[in-house]
Amino acid sequence: MIVSRRSILTTTASAALVMPFAGLAASSGSATRKFNASRGASSAGSQQITLTRSGDVVTVDLQTRLKVRLLGIPVFRYSLNSREVWEGGVLQSISGKTDDNGKDAFVQAKRTSKGLEVKGSDFTGVVEGNIASTSFFTTSLLDRNIWVSTQGGKPINVKVTKKGKATLDMAGGPVLCTHYHFGGKLKIPIDAYFDEQGDLAGYMFDAKGERARVIAQSTNPDLNSIWT
Repeated sequence: MIVSRRSILTTTASAALVMPFAGLAASSGSATRKFNASRGASSAGSQQITLTRSGDVVTVDLQTRLKVRLLGIPVFRYSLNSREVWEGGVLQSISGKTDDNGKDAFVQAKRTSKGLEVKGSDFTGVVEGNIASTSFFTTSLLDRNIWVSTQGGKPINVKVTKKGKATLDMAGGPVLCTHYHFGGKLKIPIDAYFDEQGDLAGYMFDAKGERARVIAQSTNPDLNSIWT
């Protein structure tokens, strides 16, 4: 999920999406999907997305830990912790802190009658409309073209293009996915892959001449079973 995570392995680290939902199931439960990150042929850390539902409220916790080494020496570090609260498919709040290679970033956002009121290291103001975030964990939210960064709070106008079916190599073998390209105002374009359940299976982007990959360890558990 990184826009804001996605600048992992480069000098900026950000990116991570999201249409109204009426009548979401009133249930409870939790699911965590874990990802491995790499740059070129080298391991670069991990990420995990946890969805927890209580009635009509879904909490999304995102954790990213990245480290790039050169000749065995760490040359880049990135750490992000964020929490989003959604109710009825509408983003209610974001709270996040990031260490982007020694540079601190933050976002605190809460929905009011005016819209989503954001205070962040990259943006302070009100974002109107039914928006998304950069934690692009499900295809259910890809129709929304404004994403708020979970790193610094900046609203980003994102263009989503459906590219078709593609096979993604995962630890358990190749998985048939749907390929989307995220562009528009993103600093770093992203190629994202979603499994048959509509869950994020992995994403890729160019990182200073190397291909960065963030790939799920497994297509289980099913995040959309919690989301919907």
